[in-house]
Amino acid sequence: MATTSAIILPCLFLIAGGQNNHDWLSWGNEAILPPHSSILEKIDTKPTLLVSGGRGNPTQPSSIAAFNLPQMAIAEDAVIKIVEDIKHGLRYLFQTNNSNTLAIVGTGSLGIETVLDNLVEPGDTVLILLNGMWADRVKEIVTRLRIPIPMMKPPGSIFTMEEVELEIRSKKPKIVYAVNGESSAGVFQKVDFIGDLCHKHGCITVLDVIHIVGIQPFFMDKWKMDVVVCNTQKGIGAPVGKAPMSFSSRAVEKMTNRTTTPHTLLNDFQSWQKYNYWRLDATRPYFTHHSVPILLMYTLREGLALLSRDGLISSWKKHAESNLYLRKRLLEEFPFLTDTVTEPKNRLVGVVMLSFPNYLNSTEIRTHLIEKHNVDVNNGFGPSVGKVIRFALLGANANFEVADKLVNVMKETFAHFNVSSSPKT
Repeated sequence: MATTSAIILPCLFLIAGGQNNHDWLSWGNEAILPPHSSILEKIDTKPTLLVSGGRGNPTQPSSIAAFNLPQMAIAEDAVIKIVEDIKHGLRYLFQTNNSNTLAIVGTGSLGIETVLDNLVEPGDTVLILLNGMWADRVKEIVTRLRIPIPMMKPPGSIFTMEEVELEIRSKKPKIVYAVNGESSAGVFQKVDFIGDLCHKHGCITVLDVIHIVGIQPFFMDKWKMDVVVCNTQKGIGAPVGKAPMSFSSRAVEKMTNRTTTPHTLLNDFQSWQKYNYWRLDATRPYFTHHSVPILLMYTLREGLALLSRDGLISSWKKHAESNLYLRKRLLEEFPFLTDTVTEPKNRLVGVVMLSFPNYLNSTEIRTHLIEKHNVDVNNGFGPSVGKVIRFALLGANANFEVADKLVNVMKETFAHFNVSSSPKT
């Protein structure tokens, strides 16, 4: 071992550009900053039931076990098959035949930013159906790119076909952006009419389907959608880290023919075409575009594999039944809670968002649930922080057993805060 070190270390120092390339024996005399004591300790983790809506617990053991599979080179036939499997799985998830279907490295939010950066050019206008925090974030993204034209409504509101078409006729946007499932408000925005409107008026549809796909029905091709983006940790049931997306031929034409370059280099669609990223053209060889996190590819493939084996209808059904059951039980057990979205047809399938009376604080409730029960819930966004509580039974957690457990821990939690099942007067 000592001989090996003596051979390698001077080479490393030489590569690093050290001033004294052969003086490695004196390194121990150099004054260097010590590591923090915390990083030397054993990592401390615990099992947590993830029902906040940000992510669920991974769908199946094989998705997590994939992290332990052997790493392979990106150009190996076995890896190319995994890439193709993922594309097949995503097309099934989105219900599309688009060849330009892939998953970039990053979260769903990064995926949305990437899509908009590739689509929006100087002079373009973007119409945003803004009725919650996630659409408001997109307003900020587009503001940094160009000038948005948001349609402002209170959080939890719904846009009608007539309202959207009126704005399209008036503002003549190049892009229409909508959040299909605005989970910050627990609201479901009907979008099946937007594709027809955009085809009619010559604009591109971009949809955030992060809290939709795999959870409730969605049909990209049937509804004539141009671009959709999601993440991997909700309906797919895989760990966080990839942003799946799909592009119609109309969207590809706009990105291919743009005359200016987007701000991003790594996620420039024209760069993807040049290097045949994700083998978007199966007739051409694949070139390395960047170092691919192969283990995340494995986990995404396994999540999509289980979803495909069980079937979309089965997935939609289990999410609907388990979340409806949880909502019913919570409202029956705790009559002081109320639905934040009053119209059932406007509620997201995969979210149970309930309002608290003013004598309760959901932030304190959330802290107790984490510390006492290892249960993670959401306590609101922006102005609603502390006023609502959000549950979401996603993936492996979409079942009656988890729902019953949540009701039981809420009983203990409310008792801890001396709250009876009867509403205060």
